[in-house]
Amino acid sequence: MRIVSFFILVMMLAFFSCKQKEDPVFEKLVGTWKRDDVNEFERWTRNNDGTYTSVMFSLNKADTVFSEIVKIYASEPNQWIFEVSAAGQNNGVPVKFHSTLLNPTQVTFENTTHDFPNFIHYSMVGTLKLQAFIAGKGDTVRFNFTRLHQ
Repeated sequence: MRIVSFFILVMMLAFFSCKQKEDPVFEKLVGTWKRDDVNEFERWTRNNDGTYTSVMFSLNKADTVFSEIVKIYASEPNQWIFEVSAAGQNNGVPVKFHSTLLNPTQVTFENTTHDFPNFIHYSMVGTLKLQAFIAGKGDTVRFNFTRLHQ
């Protein structure tokens, strides 16, 4: 009986170690966030394949206006890609940014060849607040979000 229990334990450990590791900062992004100063939202979801998707939208009376779609995925161990498709920009071609900072509360992505932005940064402030900025060419635009729900 001990051999069977040991075998089951080994198989369970092997199964869970083969699954793609969830990164804590991305897990903390999952949910719906509202910008503090305007009626704009980011809705982050975790996909079954270990990627993350965000839809940015605003509400204009009864209409929902989508402005960008983001996909975050691993390109190699400890390297993540932030791929953004923004409405009316870059001829519909997604732009890729590579992670340069990744820890449990912050992530920064960079693409120095893009016109603007060159940097995208997210920073968790507790469980209900999120600060973000985009920067490049001497300009920085800051965003503050409050979590609506997970």
